[in-house]
Amino acid sequence: MNRGLTAQDLPNDYLATDIRRQLADMARQREICLQNGPPIPLAGRRIIPVDDGIATGASMRVALAAVAQLDVLGVAIARDPV
Repeated sequence: MNRGLTAQDLPNDYLATDIRRQLADMARQREICLQNGPPIPLAGRRIIPVDDGIATGASMRVALAAVAQLDVLGVAIARDPV
């Protein structure tokens, strides 16, 4: 029977190392996204967040939580069929 992974199974520095790795990846992705200029303001617009696969809905929930902090006119969600 698979008991699952617990905190005791991880090396002591695993979390700190993974956080650094993920922050570096986020910074890299931000640079890619901003290479053509600053973000387009979304306030006062209708927006459509698109997910490439809404299996659990977790990433879409995060996107919608971010959008909820903006003054948008409306939101419709979409899934990329590819």
